Amino acid sequence: MLLIDLFEARVAHLYHGTNALSAARILRDDRLEPRSNHVKGNLNIQSSSNDYAQLVSGISLTRDRDFALSWGTEVVFELDQNRLRHNYRLAPIDFMSDLTRPGSKKYQPERRREEREEFVITERPLQLSRYLTGLMMDWASYNDVKDDPEYEPLINHPMLRII
Repeated sequence: MLLIDLFEARVAHLYHGTNALSAARILRDDRLEPRSNHVKGNLNIQSSSNDYAQLVSGISLTRDRDFALSWGTEVVFELDQNRLRHNYRLAPIDFMSDLTRPGSKKYQPERRREEREEFVITERPLQLSRYLTGLMMDWASYNDVKDDPEYEPLINHPMLRII
């Protein structure tokens, strides 16, 4: 009983970083487009040897907020992992899998990076408002765009936190 209670009470977030103009457009359109591809064989999807290298479309997110903030982004969307998992298949990804997987011909242990990527498998845009739980923007970027009307959906968003 206690284990079930802990699991049900757990709130997990996923993060997606982008630049301020893209964030304003994503918020205006309420659409996060699938702009990433991963090889099917790296997604733990049942596949035959013939389609192992087939590309799968989706949206790249991370479980690491600090990684999302350090990716050179100006804005980070915080999304509800549990709600996403209810409607989409999520696959954990090691971004540098060939370089970091022991036994790989390209293995380089010094290149190990714990990115903690989650890949949302989808060919269709995600309706952002259904999953958005937070929105962060760095102070310098906020000051650069706060008076520009093109950024209004971002600057006036009720969830926006300046960090």
